[in-house]
Amino acid sequence: MAELWPEISEEQAEGREELRAVYEDIRATLRVRFVPWPFRVLAVYEFFPHLWRELAPTITNQLEEAADRVRERAVTPLLEAARGSDHRAHLKGAGLSEDEIAQILDQLQVHHYLDPKLLLLFVALEEALSGRPVGVASVAVWPTGRGAPPFMPRPERVDPDAASGDAAAVLREVREELGLPTVSDEYRTLARWPEYLRYAWAEIRKLRETGPYEEAVRGADAQAIEAVRELRRRMDLRPEDLERLGVGEPERREVYERVAAIRGALPPLAVQTAYLVLALGGPEEARLTGDALLRRWSSPQLG
Repeated sequence: MAELWPEISEEQAEGREELRAVYEDIRATLRVRFVPWPFRVLAVYEFFPHLWRELAPTITNQLEEAADRVRERAVTPLLEAARGSDHRAHLKGAGLSEDEIAQILDQLQVHHYLDPKLLLLFVALEEALSGRPVGVASVAVWPTGRGAPPFMPRPERVDPDAASGDAAAVLREVREELGLPTVSDEYRTLARWPEYLRYAWAEIRKLRETGPYEEAVRGADAQAIEAVRELRRRMDLRPEDLERLGVGEPERREVYERVAAIRGALPPLAVQTAYLVLALGGPEEARLTGDALLRRWSSPQLG
């Protein structure tokens, strides 16, 4: 397995004024309470603030609506496959309380809300870095709201280097299976409950061998590509744009390779998270729109 990618944590960014401001904007613009793993990985590059400034304006009502379509394409093929998987019963049998099960589901829902947006952003980012044009300028769009709703949970992630026992073994396996020199936040979150991480990953491994899983991954990816073709915002991240910023060819190539690897991992991650929400919460939970989830997290009565 390749050497692990370095990343800059939110705590480490606190001591760097520009990066701290960028991280604050990422959380506010994506409407979550943490900085997602792909951006922590890219933040090691000095031109990352410029990259984010080019990417952030694409997060409009149009992208949010596209994320709902990606999420639906990830869920629909899995409805039958998840019908016989009762993860709630397994967790009860393992001694978890209803409150703990609700907490796991709520934290998975944060990733289920976020993953389709990350996929869209990284499809667009890969296109922009390759020099291919992204988007046109013909239809009016408007920015989304800012900031996470007050009752959205902040997923509590386990540092893979600090994991032990079954959790450490599963996280290594996840990294190897996905071909990423890092562990994504979905599985870092589940590592708080090592027994469920082990069970969920075993279920995902079986699912990955099925036709519905392949259909879901292809469908989510195709939906994201189609949506990005209609983005109403150009990004100035072509090689010549970065050259003017003093970014040399070796660094541009390394960044592009990392973006391409992240982009390739996001469709299966979105589908795997969709499956876990389905198996734990059922179809009604898995098919909630982004707006419906934000409304839920805006009220303690509905959270």
